Amino acid sequence: GQVVGIIDEWDLLRHIGGEADRFALPVTEAMTRQVEFLDKRAPESALHAIFDRGLVAVINDNDRFLGLITRSDVLTAWRNRL
Repeated sequence: GQVVGIIDEWDLLRHIGGEADRFALPVTEAMTRQVEFLDKRAPESALHAIFDRGLVAVINDNDRFLGLITRSDVLTAWRNRL
């Protein structure tokens, strides 16, 4: 019930590096454990420091996982405000 890490395309590209046999390794070997948590009530401005470090924001309501916010999510939200 807890977020212990995340994995995205960049993690996979970096981990696999063109070696097909690496697809069979456990996901824990490729995922990043550098996870930044934000409370769902945090201001949008709190995302900037997280994005500056190349991370995504894991959004929680107390200890309950609600989702992830990426740079693309923010751009989409800004665009939808127009």
